[in-house]
Amino acid sequence: MRINALWLARASICVSLVLLIGASSGEAQKKRSTAQRLQDLEQALKRSQQRQLDLEARIATLERLNLSPQPDALRAGYYQASKDAMTMAIVNIASNSYQYKIRPTTMGGGGGNFTGYKIPWRMALNDNDSIVCAVFRDSVVIKGFWRRGTGTAQCTVNDTGRTANWMYTGDFR
Repeated sequence: MRINALWLARASICVSLVLLIGASSGEAQKKRSTAQRLQDLEQALKRSQQRQLDLEARIATLERLNLSPQPDALRAGYYQASKDAMTMAIVNIASNSYQYKIRPTTMGGGGGNFTGYKIPWRMALNDNDSIVCAVFRDSVVIKGFWRRGTGTAQCTVNDTGRTANWMYTGDFR
């Protein structure tokens, strides 16, 4: 199909050159011999053929390079980006839960334990994820559900505030 388009382009260039050479008016054009005009046209045709060969070589090179990503690579990148975003959201919630734990009860905190912690609603929901938690006295289990697929991520926040036991399921494997 590309070669047909190139041949069509080449033919239109030739027609344009013929019209240009034939349409030129004036005394100089009349004085030129038919042989000279034919020779000029043949040179223009040779340049056009060389340009066509150059274009075909460039097209072949680009096809060999295959610069466009494959759909599987795009999908994998999308899943990885979504997994990373959910992981960051869970880490932020883990940090928030630990801050709750170490805050005194008189200031609205847990006074040394996680009991009573709730995920702030702005952190629990976003455009892509829903995140819930199970609160225990000495730990919090945080689980995120991806709204655009079947991926989930889960971790446990221990009593020192570290995240551990990360598990990914579904599209996030």
